[in-house]
Amino acid sequence: MAVAAALWAALPRGAAGQALMGLGAAWAVSAACVAALLAAQGRSMKTFLWVYGGGLAARAFVLAGLMAAVWGLPSGAQAARLLAYVFGVLFLLLLEIRHLR
Repeated sequence: MAVAAALWAALPRGAAGQALMGLGAAWAVSAACVAALLAAQGRSMKTFLWVYGGGLAARAFVLAGLMAAVWGLPSGAQAARLLAYVFGVLFLLLLEIRHLR
């Protein structure tokens, strides 16, 4: 928690909103993927793996969309949004894997 607060304080001026957009996108796509995984949990292993792979593909598509959305922004805003998304997805993916075991 202290590391997250230190990183938040180190963001350039105006980049906090961009970081919140990245974290929001990470949360939204992860929530959708968890809902799909929970729906597929009682089915066959093949179905479960297809849904898991679809979730990873959805995360990649959202990353590509975010990359397109920040195309003309200054580099500080680009970095804040994309890094917040990537680290948010990594953190939430670890929680997801731990929860679904």
